[in-house]
This record gives sequence, C-alpha cells and structure tokens, in this order.
Amino acid sequence: MIVDMHAHVFTAEALAGVERKYRKYAPQLLVEAGKHVIVTGDRSSGPMELMPGFGDVEGRLRAMDEAGVDVQVVSVTPGNFCYDAPAEAGAVVAAAQNDAIAGMVGGTRIGSWGAPLCLFRTRRRRLLS
Repeated sequence: MIVDMHAHVFTAEALAGVERKYRKYAPQLLVEAGKHVIVTGDRSSGPMELMPGFGDVEGRLRAMDEAGVDVQVVSVTPGNFCYDAPAEAGAVVAAAQNDAIAGMVGGTRIGSWGAPLCLFRTRRRRLLS
C-alpha cells in the first residue's frame, strides 16, 4: 500500500461561505497559466505549479490513480493557517476548512485537521505577560 502523507487541498467553496465579517481573513486561490497563488490579506504564497485535484475530490482521485497512490492524508496548505487573523476569525476560517476536509475523507482519503495558528500566538502572549 502506498500512502501519501503530505497532500494539500484548497477548500475554496468552504472559504467562500465564511461570514462576510471574517472573509478578509479567508485565503483566496488565484490560478493563472497553470500556476496558483494563495492570498490572505497582504500575505501570499507562490506562484507554484497547480497540483492535480488541489481543489476538487474527483480530480484528486484521478491523480491518485495515475500515480499509484492508495491513500492520502489531506490537509490545508500553510497559506491557510490564518497567521495574522484575530483569534475569532481564525477559528471560523479553520472550522470551515476542517468541515470541508471532513467531507472529503473516507475510503482513500484521511483528514488532517488544523487549528488556526493565531490562537497559539494569542495564548503565548497571555503566558508571557
């Protein structure tokens, strides 16, 4: 059995559904000429080659079959960690992404859920003060 332990996904539909007041903290995927950039506020990652199935389950399954991969552990990309978001906004965005990943898992996919890194920054400040 071949297991891909490092498979990123972008949960565009879930992020588009984030409440308007938090939307500026939700990452956006920009695709142009076969490359992608993830933009969150004034932070961006990329451009990188667009991965097959990055944003859709059916494309992911086809890419897995073509590569001979039996199982993937899927998670969001580092560009989706909400580094600079207020804690409440980061929690909302992370929950939307985690819910989307939960909908992808089963059979050949295992989910790796995330916590917004801004929550850890907030807690660290409290510990240090």
